[in-house]
Amino acid sequence: MSEQRYHLVYLEATSENVGRLSRELRDWMRSEGWTIEADGLTDWLVSREDAVPADRYGPRLERLARIQREDYHEDHVTVYDSWRMYHGSEAMEGVGCPRCEHLLGFDDDELSEACNEWWLNCVAPDLTCPACGSTVPMDQWDLDRGLTMGTLAITMEFFDPHDEFRNALRARFPGRWAGIYEHL
Repeated sequence: MSEQRYHLVYLEATSENVGRLSRELRDWMRSEGWTIEADGLTDWLVSREDAVPADRYGPRLERLARIQREDYHEDHVTVYDSWRMYHGSEAMEGVGCPRCEHLLGFDDDELSEACNEWWLNCVAPDLTCPACGSTVPMDQWDLDRGLTMGTLAITMEFFDPHDEFRNALRARFPGRWAGIYEHL
């Protein structure tokens, strides 16, 4: 069986506000029944030295997960609050121009350089679309089929968050979010 994860990355978070936002995000998910605190649970893909506490699905996420998967079993949600890259692994296609929707593949040299610059500087660089010529900061491109970077993200195991969760999340934490499906 293949492993799947879904990352929702809050592009509004910065190194200055990530501590406050991550606490607010965890508190909100727990108080609204999306997650349940679980002592000792961590993301299994992260080494013990770098372990990040995880929550179990709460009744609201569990209900949505059961709609998508008949074989649902207890999964977890991790909130990451440090600078990280999130990518689709085997599911990566590229990034989409916000003006003309042209998909820029990862074999493009400019995209590779922009990704490297974003990673090193923690600031999204401008990226020029070869199809329409628009130059736009990379974090404003459609990142959902490729990769993104950020200081605050929610990672869910085996579950593409339902619109019900996304809409509630965006209502409470407005601004730009990127959703990255990862197939391992």
